[in-house]
Amino acid sequence: MKSCFLCVVCLFLVLTAISAALGCDLGETKCVRLSGYREKQYATCVTDSDMRRKSGGSHACESYSSYCYYQCMLKEHHIDEGPVYSDCECSDAPSFNGNHGALKCMVSCLLAAMAFLRYYT
Repeated sequence: MKSCFLCVVCLFLVLTAISAALGCDLGETKCVRLSGYREKQYATCVTDSDMRRKSGGSHACESYSSYCYYQCMLKEHHIDEGPVYSDCECSDAPSFNGNHGALKCMVSCLLAAMAFLRYYT
């Protein structure tokens, strides 16, 4: 029983780390508030190599992230901070810094862990 619980906890930690490394859902465009900007803007989840290529090598995903958001202001206006222009601005429902993929993964993992414990106890 105790070893099963430790396995579930370990699995949860591994899945959480993997989800955090990914950062976002590849190809998905969302309305997000990113640090450095005053308003929310549209941004698309891209790979680190795509971010480097599209920005001419001047931008990359944060450390340990395979995916990140390529924001409209950077794509359309080559501006990486400050106000968000009207063609990029959006006012969507509140987001969790655009990281819904990690949240979904953690919830799924918790539900799986609960089912596992219910089955084996």
